[in-house]
Amino acid sequence: MDQELEKFIASEDAETAARLAATVAALKAIPAEEIPRPIRFVSDKVLRHAWWRRLPVWGVASAAMLAGAIVSHGWLSRLPLPAAPLLAPSPAVVDPELAARLEADIAARLTAQYERKLEAALRAARTEYEERLEFERRAILASVEENFSLLRKQLNRMYVASAALDGPAAEVSK
Repeated sequence: MDQELEKFIASEDAETAARLAATVAALKAIPAEEIPRPIRFVSDKVLRHAWWRRLPVWGVASAAMLAGAIVSHGWLSRLPLPAAPLLAPSPAVVDPELAARLEADIAARLTAQYERKLEAALRAARTEYEERLEFERRAILASVEENFSLLRKQLNRMYVASAALDGPAAEVSK
């Protein structure tokens, strides 16, 4: 490196070469020292990362995915869809009667499919309702049986207590 510097200085004119040589001599006279850095402690706020940098990467990614799903489901599902025909017939190729029959057939199939899904949903709801009703009926029956059992026990206690009072008390009064 020194040889390249000396060649560069020699290629300049005398006045510039003298100034460059003086600058290089002054720089070589300065001892090489490490740049002073301030001492920092772990408790310093400078060393603390922002809250979002302390999160694990998977946490940020999953939060972003969840936010995207909420946004897309919330806003994009409310956008009106353009009404498009089921078939886009070409007038030169498709017969209008055939297109009308196809559209009627598709509409009938969709209606039948909708009715089947509706019947299945109604059947499932009716089954669930009947199961819930049967569960509630059994719970009420169990409650009634428990109340009758309690009443029988109380009645038996009263019979025993009245028999105990009638026995010795009746003999004393005679």
